[in-house]
Amino acid sequence: MSHSRSLEAFYDIGGVLDRGIETDIIYLDFAKAFDSVCPAKLVSKLSTLGIKDPLLSWFHSYLPGRSQRVVVNGMFSRWTNVGSGVPQGSQLGPILFLLFVNDMPNVVTSVTLSMFADDSKCYKVSNHHSDYLQLQQDLDAFSNWSL
Repeated sequence: MSHSRSLEAFYDIGGVLDRGIETDIIYLDFAKAFDSVCPAKLVSKLSTLGIKDPLLSWFHSYLPGRSQRVVVNGMFSRWTNVGSGVPQGSQLGPILFLLFVNDMPNVVTSVTLSMFADDSKCYKVSNHHSDYLQLQQDLDAFSNWSL
């Protein structure tokens, strides 16, 4: 999402609040987002997006089975296996993460979703008890989506 979409959300919410209407805003921040991407789910989503073999097979072999270590002042830690995530420091990492979260808007039915990298906000005007229930249903859907 571009900064203009973020400004659009700010304008939408501000306009509603200026009219004295209650709005619920939920901020979603994926902790260590790039580390939490499941390689199998990412490959499945890439397939759904139309990526076919041999490129899909390449991603299938590229994403799992990686290892990493830390270097501080010339001292190296031991190698450790990385079970999830997209390769950090790579040019593909941010693109793969964006492709992974690209279907988030399809998960919600009643809230407006504003996305920027790994930070998102969903908001809904709340006039009735049913609005709160719908918001909770969308939050539950986000929870299920993130598993």
